[in-house]
Amino acid sequence: MTDLIPPTLPAGGAAQKNALIRQDIVARLARSGACTLADLAAGLHVSIPTATKLVAELVGQGIVEDRGKIETAGGRRPNIFGLRGRAAFFVGAAVRSDGLWLAAIDLNGEVVAERAEHDFVLSDDEATLEDLCHRIETFAEATGLERSEWLGTGLCLEGYVDGVTGTGHTLFASFGAGLHERIGQRLGVRTWLEGEVRARCYADYWLTAEREPDLLFLCLDRSVSVGMMVGGRLYNGRSGYAGAFGHIPLFDNGAICVCGRKGCLETEVAGWAIERKLDDALACGVNSLLQERHAAGQRLGVDDIVAAAQAGDSLATDLIGQAGEKIGRSVALLLNLLNPASVVVGGALAAAGDYLMLPLLAAANRHALNPIYRETTFRLSQLGTEAGPRGAALLIRNRIIGIE
Repeated sequence: MTDLIPPTLPAGGAAQKNALIRQDIVARLARSGACTLADLAAGLHVSIPTATKLVAELVGQGIVEDRGKIETAGGRRPNIFGLRGRAAFFVGAAVRSDGLWLAAIDLNGEVVAERAEHDFVLSDDEATLEDLCHRIETFAEATGLERSEWLGTGLCLEGYVDGVTGTGHTLFASFGAGLHERIGQRLGVRTWLEGEVRARCYADYWLTAEREPDLLFLCLDRSVSVGMMVGGRLYNGRSGYAGAFGHIPLFDNGAICVCGRKGCLETEVAGWAIERKLDDALACGVNSLLQERHAAGQRLGVDDIVAAAQAGDSLATDLIGQAGEKIGRSVALLLNLLNPASVVVGGALAAAGDYLMLPLLAAANRHALNPIYRETTFRLSQLGTEAGPRGAALLIRNRIIGIE
């Protein structure tokens, strides 16, 4: 279904106007799920006969489907129309230092397949880029959908990314600008490049019922970053560096951050910093459920610390609680500056639940302006690492069907 949205619209006159309205119909159905002809006509400011004609054309193309009549309080029951999910599919891929995550969604945004490939070895060279493209192709073929129905690929990379120029500043940096075009040419489909945290933010926005237009996604993993939805649109900044929350210099602790500077928020609350504090405490003989594994030389990560906290380990709960308090104080800065409607907390550390959130909320309440804090909702993300490829797939789908 490669003619879902034509690459060029007819020039001038009724043909161009109708093509634009058809595109608006597809976008509106993608947002709402399903509509009656009367709702579509009202939303698009066209007559019901015009909406009926154009929807019929989309039904004939196999893009829209008639889902039957809906129940009403009385009178004639109208038919409801929605997108035919299998008319097209889109692949999302999240490239991380610890593997590759893949997801395929249909035209309605429903996940049709997903998997993680932990044997993907990351390197900044031609061979790795070809391996990435081959894995994406193999995954797309394994969905069982027609190759002609694969309309786009969304690729999100760990670290900093400039989606406008298609540049990976952290991963695949040697390829410079136009990385998305290069991958798109190799795969034969339109491709979009985005940062992983922003892709996860976008997934959380689109895949929840609220779709709060002013949302902050706080990703607490080995690094600390923020994804931002402003007015229902993903905010990137000028060159893809927006959201580097973990590198705000907040502490006079002399600790050197991974960015090379001292005193960044990450030096106290990032996964690598909490792991360092755990190692220091265990080396000093502090009692913990993790002491035996530490003595055996095992590497202990954030997931291990969270699991220990959930098992009642006092050292682990203390470390997470201390991080939560510092994060909450820092979040108060974001609340006072941006006044978001919602803050979503995700990433590996979010799995600690109340051990993290209670001190975080208490500190945010203490340091943010009262009216702002009261109006802000906080919640834990219900998505894990799979949010990256899902968000990337949604990004390319929405770009293709005309949703910014």
